[in-house]
Amino acid sequence: FVMPGFKSRYALSDTEQGTLDSMASVSCAVGTLIVGFVCDRFGRRRAILLSLFFDSASGIVQFLPALVPGTTFVTVALYTGRWLKGFGNAFAQVAVPLMIAEAAPAAHRGMLESLYQYAMFAGTLVASLINVGVVGWEYYGWEVSLSSCFLPSALVLLWGVCYLNESPRFLALNGRERNDLSVRVISARRETGDLVLDLELNREEDTGPTAVTVTVDHMGARSGSEV
Repeated sequence: FVMPGFKSRYALSDTEQGTLDSMASVSCAVGTLIVGFVCDRFGRRRAILLSLFFDSASGIVQFLPALVPGTTFVTVALYTGRWLKGFGNAFAQVAVPLMIAEAAPAAHRGMLESLYQYAMFAGTLVASLINVGVVGWEYYGWEVSLSSCFLPSALVLLWGVCYLNESPRFLALNGRERNDLSVRVISARRETGDLVLDLELNREEDTGPTAVTVTVDHMGARSGSEV
């Protein structure tokens, strides 16, 4: 949709056009090689926030050519923006399903995973409709098309910073803190089909650790966040 606008305003060679088209796919492939490490080392929440940051940054960077003329700058900005977009896609496609699997109640987990896939296709449809609307614009059509990911990503990023909690499984496995509370799994066992967890809680205001036993029924009535 946007390549005719490039051709009309910039003398891009066939190689540059093909590289620009494939840049997001290449960076997405590279991102999938490191997102697992980021999720395990820094947490699922931070990986999701990073994906939103990459998407927001890509929208800003890809709109810069409309403000700063110059073929060299345009090429660098577009390559950088497409690279950031691919990284955002890679982090989201790994971290979001992982967070859903670890934090959602079992009874609703499949529905939430399906909604995530549905949202991806719905976003693709909205992007295509935007492209159809701006394809005939002589100016700023392709800038609007490529930068349209900024607003939704920025809004969700702001919400995530304020309200998104870390995966309880990540906290338990790594002994990481949530605010002033750290959780460590002492043991896990099955009793009549239910999962029983023996936990050790440490809070700043306590003089010592507190032992807690939590039962998670097999129907998923207790969510990961409650655990």
